[in-house]
Amino acid sequence: IDVNPLKSVPLRETPPREIRVLTNCQVQALIDSCTPRELPFFALAIFAGIRPAEADRLSASDINLKSRYVCVRHVVSKTSRKRFVEISENLAALLGEAGDTLVPGLSRRRIERVRRAAVKLLELQGQHQEAQSLREWGHDIMRHTFASNHYAYHGNSDLLIKAMGHTSAQITHDHYLNALEKDSAVAFWSIGLSDQTSPIRLVS
Repeated sequence: IDVNPLKSVPLRETPPREIRVLTNCQVQALIDSCTPRELPFFALAIFAGIRPAEADRLSASDINLKSRYVCVRHVVSKTSRKRFVEISENLAALLGEAGDTLVPGLSRRRIERVRRAAVKLLELQGQHQEAQSLREWGHDIMRHTFASNHYAYHGNSDLLIKAMGHTSAQITHDHYLNALEKDSAVAFWSIGLSDQTSPIRLVS
């Protein structure tokens, strides 16, 4: 055939995929539903953007609470590129609650247990819409939540790209960011903190 018969057929454009993020209410319910053993996984996923597979390969020595960073080594990272993620004030507080039980990885069964418990907690609180939304657990939703709140608070693409381990701003903005209000981000970075503690240390 000299001419491709499909050449004149117009391609159908795929609409942009909605980037779902957890609300602050849902995040609080997840955190409140964790046991000390389960808390590090959810805290690192939501407040540091650590992927589940990366959490499975992290060790306690990769988490430096004194210097306030998580080292995602190249053998841990999905992209095989080493990165450092700052530990915010609230993440440090939540990891501190885990104490000697700080094991980052968590089985799918326990992840699902926490999600179901959070849904039930939201229902008991009368937050039925939030509960229904949390039943529809989206892929990478915790990482999307971290990225969106990080950018809403800092407004710094370069800082976020480094934390996410991406090679370009386009990847981060196209696939991970949802527009959030600054006030919402301030409240997000306060989850797990006492009222007297500053939400997050700004990095220049």
